[in-house]
Amino acid sequence: MAPRKRSAEDDISDEDNGNASDNSSSSQASKGSNASSQASTSSKRRRISHNSDTTPDSNPPAPNNFDINARTINDEIPQEDGESEDDEDAEQQATQAIQRRRARDSGRVRVGKEAGVLSQVDLWNFMCHKRFTFDLGPLINFICGKNGSGKSAILTAIILCLGGKASTTNRGGNLKSFIKEGEDQARIVCRLRNRGEFAFQAEEYGDSIEVERHFSRAGTSGYKLKNERGRIVSTRKADLDALLDYFALQIDNPLNVLSQDMARSFIASSNPSEKYRFFIKGVQLEQLDQDYNLIQEQLENIRAKLQRKEGDIMSLEERMIMAKDKFKLAQRKDGIKEKIRDLRRQITWVQIMEQEDILQGFEGQIGQADEGIARGEEAVNECDQRYQQADAENHEASQALEEVIAKTEEIKLEVDSAREELNEVKGEATAAQAEQRNVKDQIRNANNIVKATEQKIEAEEARLAEINGGGAAQRLSDLDTAKERVTEAKHELDEHKASLTTLNQTIQEASAEEKERKKVVEKRRAEQSQMGDDITKMRRTWQNRPDGFKPNTDTLVREIERETRWTRKPIGPIGKHVRLLRPEWSSILEKMFGGSLSGFCCFSKHDTQLLGDLKRRVQCDADVFTINDHSLTPNEPDQQYDTILRALDIDNEHIKKFLIIQHGIEQIMLIEDLQEATSTMFDNGRIRNVRGCFAMDDNDKRRGYFLKHTNAGDPSQDPVQPWAGPARMKTDLEATIAAKQRELENFETQTTKESVTAWNAIRAQLMKDNAALKRHSVKTQDLTVAYQGAEDQVQRLEAAISEDTIESG
Repeated sequence: MAPRKRSAEDDISDEDNGNASDNSSSSQASKGSNASSQASTSSKRRRISHNSDTTPDSNPPAPNNFDINARTINDEIPQEDGESEDDEDAEQQATQAIQRRRARDSGRVRVGKEAGVLSQVDLWNFMCHKRFTFDLGPLINFICGKNGSGKSAILTAIILCLGGKASTTNRGGNLKSFIKEGEDQARIVCRLRNRGEFAFQAEEYGDSIEVERHFSRAGTSGYKLKNERGRIVSTRKADLDALLDYFALQIDNPLNVLSQDMARSFIASSNPSEKYRFFIKGVQLEQLDQDYNLIQEQLENIRAKLQRKEGDIMSLEERMIMAKDKFKLAQRKDGIKEKIRDLRRQITWVQIMEQEDILQGFEGQIGQADEGIARGEEAVNECDQRYQQADAENHEASQALEEVIAKTEEIKLEVDSAREELNEVKGEATAAQAEQRNVKDQIRNANNIVKATEQKIEAEEARLAEINGGGAAQRLSDLDTAKERVTEAKHELDEHKASLTTLNQTIQEASAEEKERKKVVEKRRAEQSQMGDDITKMRRTWQNRPDGFKPNTDTLVREIERETRWTRKPIGPIGKHVRLLRPEWSSILEKMFGGSLSGFCCFSKHDTQLLGDLKRRVQCDADVFTINDHSLTPNEPDQQYDTILRALDIDNEHIKKFLIIQHGIEQIMLIEDLQEATSTMFDNGRIRNVRGCFAMDDNDKRRGYFLKHTNAGDPSQDPVQPWAGPARMKTDLEATIAAKQRELENFETQTTKESVTAWNAIRAQLMKDNAALKRHSVKTQDLTVAYQGAEDQVQRLEAAISEDTIESG
């Protein structure tokens, strides 16, 4: 219950009443609770009294109460000469009354309120005060001072600090007018007690509450509520209103705060109507009437809504009945589910029993098998050695099988190699056949030589017979013929030996060319094998590639497909619509795009909010971007420069437009070599429509550098770290694999086979040359034998003629 409101006159004239007045706050320029005896006798005087009367004989006031009764008498009101003496008498009587009250209450103990009492006011740059602190006592406070000393400024500061408007003070139209001349901002701090059982949020604020209001000439203004340690608890006006409501601090109530203008108006034009309006405003009946009218209006609206909702009761009851039926059905389903669980448990135990029966049967079979094992142990010992041998063979076969499996990718190359070896064998076979024919020719020549020798023997025998019979003339003729044969054989042998040098040179040239062709074939085979290994690695990379998007992205995509409330279905994730045509730039571009590739694009605020709800439901932390349908023309550089946009294949124009706007991909160049990129970017000044350039690190292609011009025009080079996660952009890896496979096939059918064919041709020619060398050697031997035979024949004929000569002599 709020205490009775008291006027300033009551505080002076109530001599017989034992109620003493408490302090709540004060307002005018100097401090002191006993300043009334020292009041100036000048014609200007102000007094403020705060009635929260608390005496040992009276009931304690309600906790949520803080009354400020201000009575301000305008000192500048002119007084008539006849009234001056009366005023002095009245002042003297009032002073005597106060002294009598003090004498009467000297033995009584006055106790101030513990909560909601104003204890201090601090002013900074406020009105005429630069820095002023005013401490108030626990009960009544009087502020006395000369005109213009700042007494009214204290009351005005209390009104503004505790939520009052500038217009209600009648001292200024806005907060700027209260700032001290020459200053830019002002601050007011009111400290309230907050003790006892009626304290306001004692755990949060403690024993005192500081209310601070600050404002500036720029128009900014704000509040701060601080606890006893100076920590800011709140800056909201609503929290200050809650504090004022709790302590019943009605700053705009004229019964609490009575300004000079209002007091002057009340004194000068006081009539019953004005007094009634003053009463209505003071006791808040006007506000109460407005509240009642608002409540009545709300009640009428509620009744209208109830009437409209009565028609829905039947349908809601039907829905309730249907819900109850569904609930009962769900309960029955729960019972069925419990029965199903019981049956499943029973089935499990039945299966266990069946397995136990089977186990018993197996145990009997195991007993029989144990007997058979005992009988077979001897046979096992005998077979152990063979088993070990078979096991070793099996181990070798397993290793061979593993090697075969590991070399599955190389089978084709081995087949080609086998074909090449077959061609080589065929060439060797051809050479062997040629050599065989040469051998047969040599045998045939040898037979002919044998026959010729036999004929010579027969001729020699005939000659001997003739010598014995007197054929010396014939032997002389044969000697001349034999010498001619020796000359012919020597000439043929010399010519044949002379051709050996040419043949050896041809063989050396063919052998050198064969070695070069062999190196070329080995190099081509190594390149072919490397290409096959590269294709295998690329296939494994393609098959084992991870998904680099946010967790639960697939679930979010499915939810987007199911949702039907879209204004326009979102697009995403963005990375699935982007194909990287140059996979070597994957790490750098993934790093540049960041979270954009994992995000989704929406076309309206409604769709963005709906997608946000779906994200939270499936717990997917993907970014959402809002785009529009406006057309966009990229400002690209000259075609000689390779840009990010030209290195990407984007299958959606909206995604393309988003990446151009968000990342400027049409104006960022891609140059692998750092030196070339530096020269291109900085040597010839700025390039039209080029914002920057990416270059690769020479040692790690996953890292790179971003080159650009600063705002001041200076060259700048920033490192680009490698992308740590899996790739999100699609690449042409699959197409690259197919192209590599075709390149490998073309390499096999053209380059490798051409090299092998040329190698086989030179090898065949070398074999032919070697065979010709062998034939040359055989022929040399034949010619040597023929030459030696001719010489032997000459020697025999000469010996025979010599014998004939000796015998005839």
